[in-house]
Amino acid sequence: MWTKRRNGGDFDMYDEAWIADLDPDETIYPEWHSGKPWNFVGYSNKEFDKLLSEAQDTLNQATRKKLYDRAEDLLMADAPLAVLAHMKVFKILNKRVQGFQYIPVDLLNLHSVWLA
Repeated sequence: MWTKRRNGGDFDMYDEAWIADLDPDETIYPEWHSGKPWNFVGYSNKEFDKLLSEAQDTLNQATRKKLYDRAEDLLMADAPLAVLAHMKVFKILNKRVQGFQYIPVDLLNLHSVWLA
């Protein structure tokens, strides 16, 4: 029931937690581009959509960053969301766990992990 209401935009305020992805497009595009699957608030801005499309079509990292930065500036200026908190992610491991390396987007690569 709640999923149907959320997907239909039947709410006054929507609260969600999210952990960022490695590539900004993995979060920004499906959540904020007009008509995309996770754009539950119905945000729509033609310039924002254009910047995302341009960023998807370039392989140059510096150019992509500038395009995403401009898109994020538009998103923040339009304010379809309010970022209430940004929380640290903690990993607590036993001393026997060796070789673990934290990946900032909360991914787990356990190929190099072993127990001493």
